[in-house]
Amino acid sequence: MLRNAPTHPDNFTEWEAAAACRSEDPELFFPLPQATPQIRHAKAVCATCPVRLDCLYLALGHGLDHGIFGGFTEEERRSLVRRSSAVTANKYLAARATSSCVAGRPRRPPRRR
Repeated sequence: MLRNAPTHPDNFTEWEAAAACRSEDPELFFPLPQATPQIRHAKAVCATCPVRLDCLYLALGHGLDHGIFGGFTEEERRSLVRRSSAVTANKYLAARATSSCVAGRPRRPPRRR
């Protein structure tokens, strides 16, 4: 749940209104890094949430770097972004290497300076 989210239900988007965290204390989702029981509890709430992915996409899309969103801690989201970026880069390079404009052409020798 967003820390600065409006409290009136009419101001929530449809997915925020369905979030499992609505009935929880928002501080639960902003634990200290060493607060393992609190992190586990927050992740357990997220595991039951029907809009977990929407919450995760919100955090990833807005670069939220504190708190638990969609069942992921800050560190887990950073790792997810790194892995996703690597996969995207590898797919791009693989597609480029097999594209008709590149495949079959002799490679140019590297430039000498």
